[in-house]
Amino acid sequence: MSQPTTVRLTDRDVRDLAIARLREYLPLSVAGYECTTDMIWDVLLRAAATRSTVEGTSRDLTAHGSLILGAVFKN
Repeated sequence: MSQPTTVRLTDRDVRDLAIARLREYLPLSVAGYECTTDMIWDVLLRAAATRSTVEGTSRDLTAHGSLILGAVFKN
């Protein structure tokens, strides 16, 4: 019998896989120089993982908290 395969995932791997899956179902696009789509995904994922608010998480992660919050609600 073969040995089970162990897969090691980093935090970056999990983030990338989660965002790839979310993009399949949630069309989200931001085109700006201060706020990017990846920044939005990072805020949404962290807010969900920590059971926090989008506003609080955006302030924790970036200086552009109000821009991110506005982009989330716009989309």
